[in-house]
Amino acid sequence: MHMQQLRAVLVVDFDAGTLKDVMEFDETFKKLSKKLCKKITDKSVDKNIEVKNHQAEALLAQRRGPTGKLRDIIFRGTRGPNKKWTA
Repeated sequence: MHMQQLRAVLVVDFDAGTLKDVMEFDETFKKLSKKLCKKITDKSVDKNIEVKNHQAEALLAQRRGPTGKLRDIIFRGTRGPNKKWTA
């Protein structure tokens, strides 16, 4: 069966008092995200999902407000040099 390459996104906006709080949150967040991926791929839940990669991290970038709609997020970057588009 041909599998589609897709992406799921979980965004958590949070406030933290200290850097230690962020570090503890980050550690817990990483552990829980790993458990979530295992649960998603558990054959008893759904036999047609395979998690290829997961990343979880509490970023040390200040946010300007609540995250908008996920469908409006643009993932930028490339795995190689830009190529000229042809019609």
